[in-house]
Amino acid sequence: MSRPPVGNHTIAIIKGKEEYQTLKASLANVIRDVNSTIKEGHVVVDGQKVNLEFFLGGDYKLSYM
Repeated sequence: MSRPPVGNHTIAIIKGKEEYQTLKASLANVIRDVNSTIKEGHVVVDGQKVNLEFFLGGDYKLSYM
């Protein structure tokens, strides 16, 4: 069994076909939260504002085009 790269975390496991509609419906809350976080550009951790920088990679890079 291989070890995942440091910093990568599983956020969902979906049973079904890897199709746009299945992913869109299954990940609606995740997509909403990610888009909101990107729009805000920061998160607050222990009362401290932490600015964020986003990089697209892998499949997400292609689907965003």
